[in-house]
Amino acid sequence: MLREDHKTIKHEFDLWHIVKGVKKRMLQRNTELKEWVRMVSNHLWYCVCTCDGDALLLKEKWTSILHHIINVHDWLSAEKMLKCEHEPYSEEDGSSQPWLERSSKAFGTLQKVVMDKRLLRKLDKVTEGIHTGELESIHSLNTKYVPKRKKFTEESFQARLRLAALDHNHNIDREQAQTKKGALQFKLQYLKPAGGYVVKAMKTPKSYNFRREIMVGVVERCLSASSMRSELAEHRHTDAEKEKRTFGAHKGLVKPSKEDAVAHHLSRFVNK
Repeated sequence: MLREDHKTIKHEFDLWHIVKGVKKRMLQRNTELKEWVRMVSNHLWYCVCTCDGDALLLKEKWTSILHHIINVHDWLSAEKMLKCEHEPYSEEDGSSQPWLERSSKAFGTLQKVVMDKRLLRKLDKVTEGIHTGELESIHSLNTKYVPKRKKFTEESFQARLRLAALDHNHNIDREQAQTKKGALQFKLQYLKPAGGYVVKAMKTPKSYNFRREIMVGVVERCLSASSMRSELAEHRHTDAEKEKRTFGAHKGLVKPSKEDAVAHHLSRFVNK
């Protein structure tokens, strides 16, 4: 539909899901590639972030992993990407890498994954590096203010979501923490998808000053109101003003009487 009816809209895929699929196929097809899974997935992220929206450059950067993985770092079979962009390896660093042999089964498996036609077609729609990571972070923060295990009234639910939005907006631009000497701080965190510990940048502590501002506003409003009773009555919904609706009511179903429902449930002639 986007391709035929909405040609002016730039359609992008979620890069996170594509990287996840690449890792899954590598592990399913050959266990010898386990050491390279994280490196290959990081390489795909790097390719997208440095392609400047150029799909051809992105594909050539991506397929260059087939040269790098056999310890070949310059080649002629490309238009824009003719060598690896990393610094030359020292003899010690080069000997410590788990290089593959071109004739090995593991390399053949990786070649099928990297050169998969469906994957290469998808790369045309990931040149912007768009993914839903930030959205998932917001959803995670929402569950801290509105736990799924508890039930809330609609007013309380909306108020808690607004607090979550204020929390997110107030702390979205936190910088990386530094030591007293100015060195950047990092932390080790276990990630289940990665199957081990990964290094992540440590952010500066969160600020909750927005809560103080809310409390100040509440106090000021209470002091300026003629009476607390009239102020609260303004915002309180009575049962007559707002009828509670169930999921059945939203679907247009009429709630049967309890007696009829029980009789229907107990009847042995009813399919259950």
